[in-house]
Amino acid sequence: MTIGGIGTVGLVACIALSTGCGGGAPRAVTTTTTTAPAPTTTIDPVAGAGLAHGFNHALGTANGALFAFGQRLAAGVNATGASLPADFVSSASALATAELAVAGALKGSTWPAGVQPLIDQVVADLRTFAADLQLVSSLAPSLLPDWQRQFTRDGATLNAAEDAVRVALGAAPGGA
Repeated sequence: MTIGGIGTVGLVACIALSTGCGGGAPRAVTTTTTTAPAPTTTIDPVAGAGLAHGFNHALGTANGALFAFGQRLAAGVNATGASLPADFVSSASALATAELAVAGALKGSTWPAGVQPLIDQVVADLRTFAADLQLVSSLAPSLLPDWQRQFTRDGATLNAAEDAVRVALGAAPGGA
């Protein structure tokens, strides 16, 4: 997902690393990404541009929730109590719901055969990303740093899968 050219992971990682999530020094994050293989069919450039626009639009429907979660994360998370702050949990839940709606929209759309496996990977990665967010509601505050590292890794994987679709459709990576 992108906001003004900033990918999901870029937004979340920048916020997370700059805030340290409410305490301590920021932690470096190591990410690994996997990208689905490139499609084997050629897509008409005009059709590809239209499909890329539709793809980016579908992803963009979650931007409001993504921005709100990013702002909440930037405000810092007090992880010293018995549970995480309710507004943080609520913001994570709203983003999870938005990401699952995007996954459903992408899955319910028709894609060229050569792009369908890439869409399937994005849908799977969106569901993983949403599952990470859903964990926040039951997460012990002491596990927040571990959760954040996993969330960042899964976000990087999602961004790589999204870029693979864009490239397959003849668009620039990053939703630009």
